[in-house]
Amino acid sequence: KINWDINEAGAWPKPIKVAAGVLVFIIIVSFGYYKFTSEKVAQLNTEKKEVADALNNYQYAWRMAQNLELHQKQYKQIQSSLAEMMKLMPTKAEVASLLIDISQTGLSSGLEFELFKPAGKINKGDVIELPINIKVIGQYSELGLFISGLATLPRIVTIKNIQINPANNMLAMSALITTYREGNSQVESDAKVLDNSALVCLEHDGLVVAGCKKKSTVVT
Repeated sequence: KINWDINEAGAWPKPIKVAAGVLVFIIIVSFGYYKFTSEKVAQLNTEKKEVADALNNYQYAWRMAQNLELHQKQYKQIQSSLAEMMKLMPTKAEVASLLIDISQTGLSSGLEFELFKPAGKINKGDVIELPINIKVIGQYSELGLFISGLATLPRIVTIKNIQINPANNMLAMSALITTYREGNSQVESDAKVLDNSALVCLEHDGLVVAGCKKKSTVVT
């Protein structure tokens, strides 16, 4: 009878000792092989990812190179469009003239101004926004003429925050008109820009415009 106690392994029959030795050898070799291969598999996966990333980067660079001429053309078009847009912005010296054009567009459309109030410049870096709060009274068709007239002005003018309400058989429209000018430094003084003596003075009780000889709600 064989005593299977590992401490009595020396007393085991020779065939069993050989088999046990082979089994231990196989276990040791298998463990070593597993550890070796698992490290190599991890390394291989890392290298596969690096190759895939490099291939993706190469493909992207290749597509960019193939489309370089197209991108350069598009960039030039954008630059050209931007230059054209900048031409539509009034210079600092032209702002007062543009304010006159806006007010006269409203009056020529048949509207009556109750408010024309520049809200102060907003510096956006390369561009300065010049918002103006307005309130006008008139017929629906006259409001339409005014808005379409703003679109035909030679400089960029936008209108938003439009509110229209009934007002004694007429319509009262409040809105925020915004024009723009370049944000680069210019030599004209703010006093010159805000000289609105040429603005239309309205025959209404209200605030007085600097340079206006009548009462008006046109305000700077």
